[in-house]
Amino acid sequence: MIRPEDVVATDAALEEALANQDLVRVDEDALVRLADELRQEEPEPATDIPALRLGRAAGRGWRRLAGIDGDVPLDPEAILRAVVVVNAVNYCYLPEPGQAAWTYAGARGFTGMLRLVESCLEAGFRGELPQRLRRALADDDIARGLPLREERLRHLDEVAAWFDILRHGHRRTGGDGYDLLAVKREGGDDAATFVARLATACPGFVDHAHLGRRRIPMFKRAWLAAMMVQAVADEVPELAFTGMSSALAIDYRLPQTLRAASALQYRGDLARRVDECIWLEAGSDEEGGIRIGTAYAFRRLLIKTGWGSGRLDRSLWLRSGGLENGVPHRCMTMSY
Repeated sequence: MIRPEDVVATDAALEEALANQDLVRVDEDALVRLADELRQEEPEPATDIPALRLGRAAGRGWRRLAGIDGDVPLDPEAILRAVVVVNAVNYCYLPEPGQAAWTYAGARGFTGMLRLVESCLEAGFRGELPQRLRRALADDDIARGLPLREERLRHLDEVAAWFDILRHGHRRTGGDGYDLLAVKREGGDDAATFVARLATACPGFVDHAHLGRRRIPMFKRAWLAAMMVQAVADEVPELAFTGMSSALAIDYRLPQTLRAASALQYRGDLARRVDECIWLEAGSDEEGGIRIGTAYAFRRLLIKTGWGSGRLDRSLWLRSGGLENGVPHRCMTMSY
């Protein structure tokens, strides 16, 4: 059983991991400058919120099956389930050299996956969403070119099995809940507790970064699920989490943004390998150093800006799209 404290990377653990290595460096002066720049920027309104899109797609599917005209209220259970499912198969959309990027309905990467999940929901399959999505991803006409397809299928099997346990009220998951909202409530709506329950039931969400002898908990996709759900808490109060200050959702784009601002610096051969788009090995010190350095810099920026995790994550991610120099590091992994 994974405990809530097992899914949180503490500041002390991050700092200790970075203390005795020579791969990455976090520059405090550059972090101060970056925090000042971020505070001066006008926050860009979030107009395309994935959890809302999934919730509305589930509503359209329900109207279709029930023959209902007009809108139906957003269903928090449907949103929570759909967010878990989409993050079970999220990440690693980078095409290998010589291959075209995977697309669905004209959209690449996560946007394409989001559209595929929406199509399953609109067809009325929200009760069997993992199974329906699995069938789609097993179809070569849909999923040809999708990296790590077998791993995604295995993750969907785990989620489907957990949903089945909850549906039948079994106590194997450590509680007597019958749905995901009950799991969330049993944990006092604490985000780390939910992430721990999710990763215990679905090992595909377990995720650590390695650097030397250090193993730092990341649980990126599980935390991202909580962050996605938290983003719609104003519209659907039942989905609000507490304890989101512990959230870390470190992906390819955040270290790219931090490096462009000189806040995260790669040393020696690592800088060359990233710049030349040479793939890093999943679980290696090089990959772990980037992730751990980014996580530490992110936590420092939270303090310097006074922002929440969701806002800072979005601001850094959006900045990466306007960078004229620098590239994200490349690694074949579904951890982020």
